[in-house]
Amino acid sequence: MRVGLIGATGWLGSALGAGLLARGILAPGELVLLNRSAPQTNYHGHANVTWARNAAELAAQSDVIVVSVRPEDWPGLDLRAAGRLVLSFMAGIGAATLACCGGRIVDRKDFGAGA
Repeated sequence: MRVGLIGATGWLGSALGAGLLARGILAPGELVLLNRSAPQTNYHGHANVTWARNAAELAAQSDVIVVSVRPEDWPGLDLRAAGRLVLSFMAGIGAATLACCGGRIVDRKDFGAGA
């Protein structure tokens, strides 16, 4: 299973990526990353993660997509995730809005986090 992480170097995305790697939940080759800045040569001690150039490339290489960006950045992603499980950590962007990406949506509210 490959996990795509949009917002991989933000505070939450970075913590999630580091935890997945440190706990051995994912091997570096199973992690596909995207951020606003340039790819890093060393992501939490791992050089062999995959960096996507855009959301389309990330979606094509991922089975599960985690969106961890600022809500104002969501519209510009133009994420098309048909058939993918999409997990969102964005505040203020509800499942109805996320559904436009075509994926199967899991919103933070599904975990009792409330709005």
